Amino acid sequence: MALVLGGCVYVFRQWYVKKNTPTSTSKFVNSNEWKWTAAIVGGSFLLHIVSNHVRILRSRREDRAVLMLPEEEAKTGKDNADEATGKSKKYPILFLPGTSQNAASCHGRMEILTSKGWECHALNLTHNGKYLTSYFLQMDLIKSYIETQLDGRRPVIIGHSQGGSKAQMYLLGKNGDKTAKNRVKAVVLLASTSVSMKHAVQEVNLNLLKMSPLRTLLASMLGALHFETTSFVFGGGPRMWQWLLGTYSNLFMEHTTHTTLLGGGSQGVPASVYTFSKRAIDSHDPAVVDLQTYPIDAEPEHIRDVWIDNDLRMIHLVAENDRIVPRSQSDRISQLWGIDQEVIQGQGHQMGDSGWEEDVMGPVLRFLNAL
Repeated sequence: MALVLGGCVYVFRQWYVKKNTPTSTSKFVNSNEWKWTAAIVGGSFLLHIVSNHVRILRSRREDRAVLMLPEEEAKTGKDNADEATGKSKKYPILFLPGTSQNAASCHGRMEILTSKGWECHALNLTHNGKYLTSYFLQMDLIKSYIETQLDGRRPVIIGHSQGGSKAQMYLLGKNGDKTAKNRVKAVVLLASTSVSMKHAVQEVNLNLLKMSPLRTLLASMLGALHFETTSFVFGGGPRMWQWLLGTYSNLFMEHTTHTTLLGGGSQGVPASVYTFSKRAIDSHDPAVVDLQTYPIDAEPEHIRDVWIDNDLRMIHLVAENDRIVPRSQSDRISQLWGIDQEVIQGQGHQMGDSGWEEDVMGPVLRFLNAL
């Protein structure tokens, strides 16, 4: 906005000078043009830097996680535990949202699961008021939350998009699950990217360029200008640019204008996809410094040990009409973990298009109930 304002000031000045400057003094005016140009552009850019810095500092949030209890537990105050053993009858579920998304993006899914007796948690890993973050730090945050908030119970992690990558990183990372007290019981991957962000970034960006080249290039340039190297491409960034770019629309199918993902299930009043973006997509998502260097052990021997030591269960759901994550990423996941893909028909990347309550959550619930 500051650069646009500076450009308008410069154009107005050019018009005003030409209209009011006598021909005899035009050489003097032209000799000073570069100074005025440098001053206006430099001042506008400085104003942009300051305002953007204020926006990022103001983005700090304290709600690191959102908890949603099963209906009976919320009413009675009693935990969902077996009276004889004191152990939970069901594993707690931890949601990891995708790039630039917060816990609100999981709200509708959490409502469905809590109505079936599952305790749900969703982590917010964005909006930390900083320019940079790291996967090493995020794995520490995930482990700390599991060890301090889940009462020693083994969690089920549900990861959407890059959240699915983080779930896999947590299983295989240097400071992840293998150093935790209570190991992960199961993982649900929803339209997930692979554990290797080196491959994921390349293949996802190429896919976005193929699907919507102009929007992707513009979002990338604006993202670099606002120090949001990736979030602009996935619908993040300041609200004005979210509205103008409409990058969040890539999350859904082209005909989808409303979704019940914000809550209420099939009986709720659907929100527009733009309303979803305002509530579920953050205006700031720090750049990851160890995007391609976070240490993971993906050797077959370690993968086998994870399956055996954890008695691990995993399900991999793929959106048929995903315009963000290419099928090559899904194939990498299947090859790494040795699991089949379950393709969900009629769903875009967010898996919140019409019928998601049954088409997406049906397989998830059947998987969870079999644990």
